Amino acid sequence: MTESSVYAVMVWLRSTAPPLRCLWRGGQPLNGVGILPTNLAQYPNFTGGLLVRDANGNQILELPGDEVVGGIIGKAPEGAKGQSALSPLGVDGEPLLSGQLNGYGTTVPVAGLLPVRLTIGNQVGAYQHTFELEGGNSVQVTVNAVRP
Repeated sequence: MTESSVYAVMVWLRSTAPPLRCLWRGGQPLNGVGILPTNLAQYPNFTGGLLVRDANGNQILELPGDEVVGGIIGKAPEGAKGQSALSPLGVDGEPLLSGQLNGYGTTVPVAGLLPVRLTIGNQVGAYQHTFELEGGNSVQVTVNAVRP
C-alpha cells in the first residue's frame, strides 16, 4: 500500500464515559488540553502521544512549561508506519485545545471536549488509541482501516 491509498474506516467507542467524551479533573471540565508527540524516555507507557494542558495560557504546547495530564497508548497493525494522533489546527494555525471546539450543530464551545486528528498508517487493520488521564479515566477509540 502507498501513502496515497484511500481507506474506508469504521470507528467504535468502547467506554462508559459520558456521550461527549469530555476531559474532567476534580469534578470540573478540563480545558486547554492538546496533544504533543510522544516522549518515550519520560513517558514510556504513552506510545501514541501526550495530553498536555496549556498551563501558562499562551496557546503553545511545550515541555517543559506546560502540564502533562495524561497520554495516548497507541496500537497499530504490525509494520504500520505513519499513524498519529495530534491536535488539529484552527484557522489561525494554532492548535485547537479542549474547551475550544463547538458543540454539535452549535456555535458554543463544549467545556472539556478534546479535538483530535487521527491519521491511520500504511497498513490495513485495527488502529487503537487509548486516551488516558493521569490517575483518571480512559477511553479507547478503534479505527479499522480496510482496503477500498
